[in-house]
Amino acid sequence: TSFTDITGLSVTITAQSSSNKFYISCMVFANCQDSAVLRLVKDGTVIAAGTVGSSADKQGFAYVRNNSTSSGGCYGISFLDTPGDTNPHTYKVQGLSENGSSYALVVNRRVGGTGFSLSSSITAMEVSA
Repeated sequence: TSFTDITGLSVTITAQSSSNKFYISCMVFANCQDSAVLRLVKDGTVIAAGTVGSSADKQGFAYVRNNSTSSGGCYGISFLDTPGDTNPHTYKVQGLSENGSSYALVVNRRVGGTGFSLSSSITAMEVSA
């Protein structure tokens, strides 16, 4: 019923200069028998999310709707962030199944079985000003 960090999809990076930026890229293979949302957070704050919806729990970078236990898809986003400091920042991908435990959101496999093994990634690169 709430967004959960997706294991293995987080990265921490520290800028060498406060004028530098971070290029964040993530690709997530996800499957949900009903529907789910994926979002990107920086230090616990949602970034790069849609803003037109009326509900915060439906704002993210991907809407996972496969409606099958056998399918899935790859969802991604690239985002240029300006931290403005030289502190460490942690970027994470989080997911939320719209119907909670009734229909699980799974990553790197399909809902209907564990026979397939796929991969997802998150990458952070510093870009000098």
